[in-house]
Amino acid sequence: MIQKLMIAVLTAVTSASAFSESCYWQKYNGTYEGLFSESGRWRPKIPGAKDNVYARSENKEDSKIILDGDYTIGYLCLDKGSFKLDGAGSLIETSGTYKHINPGYTLEVCGSVWYNASKANQYESYGTLRLAGGGMVTQKYVPGPLTEICGGAFTNSSAKYAAASVCRVSSGDYRCTSSLTFSDGAVLSVTGGRVSAVSGVTFDKGSMFALTNAVLDIGKATFAAGSSIRLGEGAELRLSLASTIKTADIKADPTAKIVFVVPEGTAAARSCPIWLPIGGELAALGVTIEVEGPAGWCGKMIGPCYFITGGVATVPTAAYEWTGAEDGYWSNGANWHGGVAPTAVNGVVYVSGENRTVITNDVEGLSIESLYIRSSSAPVVICGKPMKLTALDTGWNGDITLRSDSPYPVIFENEVVFATRYAYASERNSSASPSIEFRGGVSQVSSHENRFFWYYGNIVYGGTASFRRLLTNYGKEAPLVFLPDADYTLTEQVEGPADHGMNASLTYGGKLTMMPGSKLTVNGPWCQAANASSEIDGLLDFKGTLRGAQYWYGTGTVKTSGKYYTDAAVTNNVSIGKGMT
Repeated sequence: MIQKLMIAVLTAVTSASAFSESCYWQKYNGTYEGLFSESGRWRPKIPGAKDNVYARSENKEDSKIILDGDYTIGYLCLDKGSFKLDGAGSLIETSGTYKHINPGYTLEVCGSVWYNASKANQYESYGTLRLAGGGMVTQKYVPGPLTEICGGAFTNSSAKYAAASVCRVSSGDYRCTSSLTFSDGAVLSVTGGRVSAVSGVTFDKGSMFALTNAVLDIGKATFAAGSSIRLGEGAELRLSLASTIKTADIKADPTAKIVFVVPEGTAAARSCPIWLPIGGELAALGVTIEVEGPAGWCGKMIGPCYFITGGVATVPTAAYEWTGAEDGYWSNGANWHGGVAPTAVNGVVYVSGENRTVITNDVEGLSIESLYIRSSSAPVVICGKPMKLTALDTGWNGDITLRSDSPYPVIFENEVVFATRYAYASERNSSASPSIEFRGGVSQVSSHENRFFWYYGNIVYGGTASFRRLLTNYGKEAPLVFLPDADYTLTEQVEGPADHGMNASLTYGGKLTMMPGSKLTVNGPWCQAANASSEIDGLLDFKGTLRGAQYWYGTGTVKTSGKYYTDAAVTNNVSIGKGMT
């Protein structure tokens, strides 16, 4: 009987130890500072491997938990008061709980402490986290108002600073094994130490990066339009070649510089552009930009951009920037930065600024290499005589001759002639899809066997045109509109090349709109890939193979004289509605 009772008691104790308890750090011997191993510091007991620790202190000054050994707990939460983790021991968490630091409190990791809080998918701070020594590791880090790295090493799988959160680095090492992002008023301020992210550091619109009296090799970094860069006295920002700077908000001390680092053995690239403020020059920014790398790599100012090139890479030998200082006529040199109007050049023409965005081309036979639209104030309208764009395989960026990153439409009332392999694209790296409108018609005179039009944004067609192929980036689901006077023929439409992630023809997921009176003839062998919706009030004539689900509606007519592609892996069907013939 006694033996059975002892076994029952032992079973109950073993079962109870399998559950977590809440353990509270408390005042002992008149202070909130002491060794983790002191039983008098804890209520009800020294925490075990599954117990959750709540640090509570009535002191206004920081309280201290000294790790005098290696401890495993459920998780640590600063429930009330600010604390330091000090000593030479370690603290490892096993719980998946996210929230660690309550608002208004600070957790400081110092000494040579090793704090592993990577069990949870994310580590949430609503106060201040300070790394003054030792090391700390988390999965996704959700920062509070302030994160300070002033010693030791802090590693996250990823982190996103937003809502005016600040990350200050003065010494130590801050590293993300994936991505590190700043946005919505967040600030990264560095006066020493290291900051890096394997997938790159991104500064989105509204964020700020500040560097003073320090050299920072940040690796790959992306400064988006609307972000800010502040380089103070003695600042040297070192970036990898894959980095981009699109922000127009750069302010720097005369002693500051940006260095693009090209590793030995890097293959030649066409160009890596740095977008500068509209009308800006490097001297006006007060910052020196250098290229450090193998022989043959260099930097060159082209219009409002600074290009990094190497090996056999090519950049335009001339650049012209529209200012509209006097009137709206293309031939007037007073309307161009430098006083010379482009007429027939091997270079890039930039249309940007605030003045006279309605431009009349009064130059007969105007021929330029590439046209880049950067207007941030109003739509750009180009009218008058036809213009030819001529860049081929040595174009200024990926063979594209016409690009726009303007938030406003770009409207061509004149005819545009492309003597190019690829014809045009809106901004390739932007989430926005600005509109390019060809109201005066387009043509393509390139003899390249793979020539085609290739677009990323919203495209509007008018006038009469005949060219070979038309491809869209289906990832952006770009819409395509044909105006009432449009009469277009695609002479040899094909399915898009797999290496470009393309699919066949007109739109892929974006809406195809044909207004009353418009005509579009599409010759094969391919005609159209899957399309979310097509509003046809004109005449659409498919003479090649259709593939994927189609939905046509409107008051117009669709003719199909080709065949329908069959593939067990592809959903093939046509839906017709709203009076479609």
